[in-house]
Amino acid sequence: MLNNPANFIALILAFGVLCNFWLAAREIAIQISLRRNGIVGEASIIRKGRSRLGRNSSPWITYKFFDPNSERHFQHTAYVGYRNYSQWQVDDTVNIIMLGHNPHLSRLADDSLHGLMFFSAGAICLIFPIYFFGWGSLLVSLLFILGVFVINWLWINFRPV
Repeated sequence: MLNNPANFIALILAFGVLCNFWLAAREIAIQISLRRNGIVGEASIIRKGRSRLGRNSSPWITYKFFDPNSERHFQHTAYVGYRNYSQWQVDDTVNIIMLGHNPHLSRLADDSLHGLMFFSAGAICLIFPIYFFGWGSLLVSLLFILGVFVINWLWINFRPV
């Protein structure tokens, strides 16, 4: 099977699609958990920059916040939209949403790019199984996404931190 280059490329594409499904389902689980159990807080921007990938650049910021439950500081880096990137400066305060029982999971409340990015990538990846394996693969793909979502949701909400 791997001797044929076309089969090898199809296998690599299938693996990429499965990984993207996993990331999209995980992000959906995080977003739902944040909407249900999230605590709104404030964070301070400590760095900002742009990641270069070919001709494109993706703006990002690093923010730091204090969790009163664990009495620790946490730091996260997140990609942001161009509008917010140009408005926000280092030492500005931004709103975040974090899980009270797991402050390692937080998202910027003022920027919806993160969830939209993974949702779009997951929706686009549904095209590849249909193209290669037909419409019957759509049900298998959706069941896989649902299973991964449930596993991630359980892991996020019931794992001891």
